[in-house]
Amino acid sequence: MGNKKYILASHRDITERKHAENELRNINRALRLTSLCNQEMVRATDESALLQAICKIAVEHGGYRMAWVGFAEQDETKSVRPAAHAGFDDGYLDAANITWADAKRGSRAHRQGHPAPARRRGPATFPPNRILNPGARRPSSVAMPRPSPCRCWAKAAASER
Repeated sequence: MGNKKYILASHRDITERKHAENELRNINRALRLTSLCNQEMVRATDESALLQAICKIAVEHGGYRMAWVGFAEQDETKSVRPAAHAGFDDGYLDAANITWADAKRGSRAHRQGHPAPARRRGPATFPPNRILNPGARRPSSVAMPRPSPCRCWAKAAASER
C-alpha cells in the first residue's frame, strides 16, 4: 500500500435504539416508583406520614424536582390545600394558589376526575411555575386527582434542565 493512507468509515442510525432505551428507562423508573410506594403503603400507620413518604420517593427515586399532595377543599374558591411535599419548594406552594374551580387557572384534571399531564413547550410563564422551574426549557407537571369522596390531589413537577 506504500505511502497511501486509507480511511474506512461506517455509520449506523441508532436513533430508534436510543428512543427504545429511553422508553425502557422511563418504564423501569415508573415500576420502581410503584413498587416503593406500595411498600410504603403496606407499612403506613399514619396518612400524613404516608403522603410525605410518597412525595419523598417521587423526588429521590423518580427524578422529579418536586412532588406534592393536596386536598381539594369544598370552600368558596375551591382551593387545594397542600398536605405533604418533598423536593424544591422555595415558596411555590404558597404562591401557586391552586384551585379546582372552573377558572382560567383551575384544574381541569380535578373537575374531570382523571390524570392530566401538562408539558409546556416554552419557558414557564405562570409566576409559581417560574419559581419551581427557573430557566427550565420545558417545565412539566401532572395532576392526578383521586375520585370522591376523598377529593385528594397529587402533583409531581419536573423540568428538563
